[in-house]
Amino acid sequence: MSDFNKCPICGKYDWLNKHTCPPKWDAIIYNRDDEENPEHAFGISAEAAALDYAEANFVRMEYPSEMEIWVRSHEEGSTWQKFEITVESVPQFTATPR
Repeated sequence: MSDFNKCPICGKYDWLNKHTCPPKWDAIIYNRDDEENPEHAFGISAEAAALDYAEANFVRMEYPSEMEIWVRSHEEGSTWQKFEITVESVPQFTATPR
């Protein structure tokens, strides 16, 4: 029996005996990270990788309403694809018995 756990490679939660990591991408936050030393994101597309990187790095930033994420295939010689990410706050409601 497999465990439902966090993959040590891509960080996704899944049944590890059936899990396959999505493709690896180079990723940066424009005007913050170094193009020559990108970090990594995982996603089935460039857009998915950009969202993955934005979500993973959101906690390290002051609350932005927008950010520009650049991603490229992890293969040598790939070109950057640029995405504008919009961040929206979502109200959360809780009820406490009195």
